[in-house]
Amino acid sequence: MAQRVMPVAQSGSPIDVDIMRKCLIETLPDDEYYTDQHYGFKFRGLNDPGVYFFGQDDHRRPINFYYHQIYIQFAQQLLYLDNDREGAIAVLDKMVETIPPTKFGPPVPYLPYLEDYGFLTKIAEIYRDAGATEKAREWAQKALDEADAIVQSGAIPRYDSRNSQDYTVDQVRARTATILGNYREASQIYEQMLARNPNNQSAKVEQDGIRIEQALASGDSATAQKLFDEALASYGAAGDQRALLLGRRFPSLVEGVDAANQEVTASTSETGNE
Repeated sequence: MAQRVMPVAQSGSPIDVDIMRKCLIETLPDDEYYTDQHYGFKFRGLNDPGVYFFGQDDHRRPINFYYHQIYIQFAQQLLYLDNDREGAIAVLDKMVETIPPTKFGPPVPYLPYLEDYGFLTKIAEIYRDAGATEKAREWAQKALDEADAIVQSGAIPRYDSRNSQDYTVDQVRARTATILGNYREASQIYEQMLARNPNNQSAKVEQDGIRIEQALASGDSATAQKLFDEALASYGAAGDQRALLLGRRFPSLVEGVDAANQEVTASTSETGNE
């Protein structure tokens, strides 16, 4: 995929959803070809466990990593910008089917991108935010198993602070614990992280998310909305990055805030007209 530099300002998403869908979802069979322009990728044999690709276990893996990133970016576009939850799930499903992350994970050991567990955690989080709970738990468990295996092996886990999609082992354990419903464990890990760094905004947002998720899991939507509103108020400006992250995770609660604001506006208008 390529993005073109233009001499004039552009607006809207840089992703053409229709073309991306044709390329990534409507993939072509191995024996199908066209003599004129036609959208559609071929991923030949990448999902065949009996096929070994030269370099798939070392630093020559980045090409597969970039394929994964295209799918992840497209899923995030559909989920967080277009509010297409089913579309996002379909994109991740196709990625897992076509380029299995367990076979072609992030490049190792030379490039400072992601360990497998951070990448698998990202998959789990997108599935969760899209409403595919069981798939989210499946990938969260895989991520947790991968992180535990690396720690138990005595290896030093890598982490690239410049990469917003990379996670430390503690972050993976906390995030996967939340997805798996182990809220107390997740909260304890975040408390430890905040004790080491009281200004860890990511940990604070995740703690707010845990409390909200617990309320929703117990069926108490009113408390969840109250906790969500209080969290947003503590962040300050509506455009604060923390508010945006929490809003992406709980879009139904954002709708609740919008509805309440509309009621207040209508009430104020009626009072002014009396």
